[in-house]
Amino acid sequence: FIKRAQSFGFTLDEIKQMMQLETADPQTCSRVLEMIEHKLEDLNHQYEEIKRLRHELSAYKAECERAIASRQSCPVIEDFIQPPRRIGIGGSKRGGG
Repeated sequence: FIKRAQSFGFTLDEIKQMMQLETADPQTCSRVLEMIEHKLEDLNHQYEEIKRLRHELSAYKAECERAIASRQSCPVIEDFIQPPRRIGIGGSKRGGG
């Protein structure tokens, strides 16, 4: 039970809560449904963050390839030195990319 629940991303605390539920209680399934919905919401947020990071890393990769081809200094290191410049929620302002 524990390993199976962990494979779906549930924490030990969440698993403990599940195990304490009475299987014969009709409200149990409603509580488990709430936990699943919450876990899906968490996973959706993580997925969006991973997509954002993947996009930014792809842009950094392209910048490195251009810098190597033109024998310039590494723009990624230069960008990391600068404080982040944000546009809206979760997006960083990047020059030329």
